[in-house]
Amino acid sequence: MNYNQFLTKEQKENKKELKDYAYRYFGGISNKYFAPNLSELATNLKKSGLKTSFIEYLSMMLAISTIVFIIQVPLCSIIFGIIFKSTIIGLLLGFFGGLFSAFGVFLLFYIYPKIYIGERLKDINSTLPFATLYLTTMAGGGTPPIAMFRTLSKFDYGEITKECKIIVEETDIIGLNIVNSLKNSAERSPCQEYTDLLWGLRTVIMSGGNIKSYLRDKAKSALKAYKVSLEQFEKKLALMMQGYIILVVVGSVFFMVLTAIMGAMTGGSMQTLLTLGQMVVIFIFIPLLSLGFLLIAKGMSPKAL
Repeated sequence: MNYNQFLTKEQKENKKELKDYAYRYFGGISNKYFAPNLSELATNLKKSGLKTSFIEYLSMMLAISTIVFIIQVPLCSIIFGIIFKSTIIGLLLGFFGGLFSAFGVFLLFYIYPKIYIGERLKDINSTLPFATLYLTTMAGGGTPPIAMFRTLSKFDYGEITKECKIIVEETDIIGLNIVNSLKNSAERSPCQEYTDLLWGLRTVIMSGGNIKSYLRDKAKSALKAYKVSLEQFEKKLALMMQGYIILVVVGSVFFMVLTAIMGAMTGGSMQTLLTLGQMVVIFIFIPLLSLGFLLIAKGMSPKAL
């Protein structure tokens, strides 16, 4: 997990020590009681690309959840004790407040890899057709498979480039052959199309088949799927624009006309209240709604190379 964004400069320097302490005190518990029941988390962590082992991640989950529980129990006890003017009720509610907070932190750690998987999946889906096309071009020139991935690792294809670098490192540094390295990369991938590409390429290499022909067929199907995704995005964007026009433009105009008529009929404090409502719609509601539409459209759009 990338903890850098949450830590101060001093904490970043001691990050390794924090992980070591977590593993030292919670590694055994994590491995014995939690790891067998959280196999889905192990799979998600592997496909997320986060640079940490499963047991280390579980240890950090338990360590931080425990710290939150220890801090929240006395804090919540004091707050609830003051509110209800009862020490017993304060301690009871403080305990459950700490337990709820610790569970929330544990749950956040559990779903965190899924967020990364979604980002990786979108990135791979957007770049896969072009990366496959580039591999096809190199295969047509008789380039060996490992040299193809070594060359591809020098270009900017997002998550695919990162995977190519890992494949090269496993073959050049660790000493794995290309077949086993492709297998490892396929098992890490959150994208089924990319996984199928690697498994198929692995089979072709093992059987001595025509790599160029295989990659050419894969490139065609990937480009076709990318074209379909662009058409679907275009339709969704058009539907969103219609909703935006109806809700924001037409709705805002209707609200302004209606409140102006009501203000002219009522007058006094009601007119002031309606004017305030108009200002809220113009300066707060419309900008926020427009920003929301832009963020949704950006999240839906295919990644631009």
